[in-house]
Amino acid sequence: MITPQEKMEIFSLFLKAHQDGTEERTDTPVIYVIAGGIGAGKTSFRKNLLAKGRLPEDAVLHDPDAVMQALPGYLKMMEETGDAARAFETWEMPARFLAEEILSAAVWSQRDVIYERTCAIETAPDFLKNIKKQGYRIEMHLLHTDLDTALTRARRREDEEGRHTPQSVIRERYAALLRLWPEYRRIADRIALYDNTETDTPFRPVFAAEGTEERIFAEDLYALFTDGDKAA
Repeated sequence: MITPQEKMEIFSLFLKAHQDGTEERTDTPVIYVIAGGIGAGKTSFRKNLLAKGRLPEDAVLHDPDAVMQALPGYLKMMEETGDAARAFETWEMPARFLAEEILSAAVWSQRDVIYERTCAIETAPDFLKNIKKQGYRIEMHLLHTDLDTALTRARRREDEEGRHTPQSVIRERYAALLRLWPEYRRIADRIALYDNTETDTPFRPVFAAEGTEERIFAEDLYALFTDGDKAA
């Protein structure tokens, strides 16, 4: 259980204060979506963009995993037992619910948001459409790996962190991201697609667009998202 005091501290940690103090913002709030399947490298990509100054440091991070790893109960269980699988099973849902509360508070306050999720479920586009109706600009980064790489990285994560994801779920999410791409292309004000299959060429640009202007950097990879063959 998360105590009221712990909840308040987590809210304070993630809802960082504006650098401009309490002044009301006059620009358009932005949601920076970092999407991709398991093992796509979302967290590494986010940290890379932050280090390069391409994401605002005072944006509110929406990442249930990050919330979980900040919870005292999760940290205590890991310290006492070292059982990553048990700790994840115990704290995954409380962390997810708390992350959703933080996100709601951020949107209500018109804060910039870094939204780090798979975006591989059918309701994800509807969420972004609703965010757009609330005045947000959407900048999306979609990270892709081939299916074999996703399966391999998922097995490695299970060995290291105790987090098991069935192969069927990984395959479904892989196919869903290919299938949902056209909708994300329409929704996002600015969108970029990257391939992170090869470790020696991480986050290889595949496609970028803003409005009607498009650039294709890797036609073979982009064909996966446009040729109509979405089978995993």
